[in-house]
Amino acid sequence: MKKKEKIFSIISIILAILFCILIPLCLSLVNNNVSTNLQKISSEDNNSKLLSHLKNIDKNSEFLNKEKQSIIVNKIINTSFSSSEQLKLVNLENDLYNYALLKSNNITFVSLIKIIQNFNKNGSTVSDFENTLTNFILNRDFSEKELIELSHLDNSVIILALLEHPNITSETFVEIAKNCNSIPTYPILKEFEININDALSRLILSSQQQIEIIELNNPVFIKELLLYKYLSADALLSISEFHGNINPNNPETSKLIKEAIERTNLSDSQKSDFSKNFSAEF
Repeated sequence: MKKKEKIFSIISIILAILFCILIPLCLSLVNNNVSTNLQKISSEDNNSKLLSHLKNIDKNSEFLNKEKQSIIVNKIINTSFSSSEQLKLVNLENDLYNYALLKSNNITFVSLIKIIQNFNKNGSTVSDFENTLTNFILNRDFSEKELIELSHLDNSVIILALLEHPNITSETFVEIAKNCNSIPTYPILKEFEININDALSRLILSSQQQIEIIELNNPVFIKELLLYKYLSADALLSISEFHGNINPNNPETSKLIKEAIERTNLSDSQKSDFSKNFSAEF
């Protein structure tokens, strides 16, 4: 029995020694492989070979320090990829590569959609990713159709940027409201309210569009519509029917409602219906 224990002890020691030797050796080999690929990346002019090097590095991306990341980002920014090459790079689902493509400011709409889908799925470990994505969207000249398609991705970073976008239209705003399936929490909520208010100040929504938004029963949009300069009487009546989580007995909300009633010149019968729906006097 003692002989078996002794053999087991010797084997354990040998394995421990091998472990101590092999792990650093493997790490060193991987690090050397990354460094070799980085050297090739820096001088590579052939996009196909560059993509191959980037794919190899992607497998060991956890070994990239800030300096190595910077080399990759700068190389991607300064490389003119075709639309198909962009997609190949995006399909690696590497957030550093996606970040660099956004920084390059020269990607196709299809690649952008894929980058956002990756972001929705995996998030990002790149600290400046959200700001870069926001700036990209704000500075891109999107068509109304493209803005609406972006709103369908239901991402709070995208929604906030779309509300600020100079090309936003009444139709886009309605689609954004339809695709805000969840109400963001603080601190995003306050920024969300500010951006909705800012967008409304630049738009003229028809009465029907206002009602469409109110019927979604989203309290954040309803509250901002109460402040809307062009709120229609029909839309205000609709608010009394679809008022979400708005509490008319809250002093701030009650004040907004009273001011909205004054602006829209409701008739006495409309005021009566409004109060009846809210179960409160205004």
